[in-house]
Amino acid sequence: MSTVQLVISHAVCMMTAFGVLMPCAVLAKIYRRTNNTWFYIHIAFNMTGILLAFSGFVLGISAAKDGNFTHIHPIMGLTTMSLVMIQPLNAAIRPFHEESRLRTAWRWTHKITGQLILCTSSMTIALGIRYAYQLEYYNSETYKILAITYLVYSSMVGILMFMPLFWSCCKTCDCPVVLTRDGIEEIEMGEIPKTN
Repeated sequence: MSTVQLVISHAVCMMTAFGVLMPCAVLAKIYRRTNNTWFYIHIAFNMTGILLAFSGFVLGISAAKDGNFTHIHPIMGLTTMSLVMIQPLNAAIRPFHEESRLRTAWRWTHKITGQLILCTSSMTIALGIRYAYQLEYYNSETYKILAITYLVYSSMVGILMFMPLFWSCCKTCDCPVVLTRDGIEEIEMGEIPKTN
């Protein structure tokens, strides 16, 4: 494969993993219902995303001509991939007792690591789009299309992720759902949501 093909393959893998699959895994948790289907969707999207991200990581290293990792994009990429490799290990050591303090600490660690992955990957993808343009892997027209597409998509994912937080902050209880520690719960109009 040529360097350009490696870079394009790297970009496709990473944008699919971090821009589609992993956000869908988080959304499955946020918008879950009472059964455990969300859990299997969460695992399936995350594991597929991790495998794709690892493939993209290998392609990215192969595309680096001189192994130069001084630019901010590869540094952020290494940081993101380090977090990605920690998350499945974190999931594997999940305490079984739902209401224990250890499980609460684990839950917060898992959530914060997941959010860090989404934040760092979002910045890394944006930096990667710019970096590939600086290295002249594509023209300015393609750069504009990629940048605008990614900006619109990231905004939509961000809105989907933070909308439940907005709903739960409503003081009037006019919203049909609220965000609780365990996810979104439907409430009757006018009902005061239970606090955890």
